[in-house]
Amino acid sequence: MNIINDNLIRINFIPQEPGFYFVNIYNNNQSIEGSPFLIHIKRPQVVEISGKCLDHLRLNDLGIFRIHCHGQQGLIKAKIFCKEKKTILFFCLFKIIVLFD
Repeated sequence: MNIINDNLIRINFIPQEPGFYFVNIYNNNQSIEGSPFLIHIKRPQVVEISGKCLDHLRLNDLGIFRIHCHGQQGLIKAKIFCKEKKTILFFCLFKIIVLFD
């Protein structure tokens, strides 16, 4: 636990097992509003994807997402397609190479 200032405390933790964890926050022995807070701990994936456009994207807007490879090497394939129309909008292959000095 790190006290940043009078209004902010930072708590770091590293979960060892996947599952649903709950964080209870108390003020003067009373649970604060919204407590307990749910944290879903998942097993790490070798390749993950993130980006705002993954939830929703308006027609003709730019969609940006990231591929996090977490040290994975080898061939990665990305394909964007419309399931209903069965059309491919984008397709690429790239090879991750890690160079060491």
